[in-house]
Amino acid sequence: MFIGITGPRLVGKHTVAKWLISKHKFTLVSLRDGSYVVKDEDGIFETPKKLLEYVTKNWRRNFVTCNVETKEILELYRKRPFFFLIAMDGPVLTRYKRYRLL
Repeated sequence: MFIGITGPRLVGKHTVAKWLISKHKFTLVSLRDGSYVVKDEDGIFETPKKLLEYVTKNWRRNFVTCNVETKEILELYRKRPFFFLIAMDGPVLTRYKRYRLL
């Protein structure tokens, strides 16, 4: 399964991704220019197409990404039958409070 998480900043996308990783053994895959960078270079890709090629080759494993930021990326990923999109949103005031904590 390949899960993409999308939504505005500070809504909790990475919190959900961390939960999938810790509770359900998903693997985080990211784009190099994404806002969230893991310490290990494994799982970081230069382009959405390269990320998708890797996920497709390893389709029996579970992956999650928070880098579904454009319609073009979504259109690319949704061609795969094992892709599932989670669209998140949250109260503006809560997101603003999180922003002030940065």
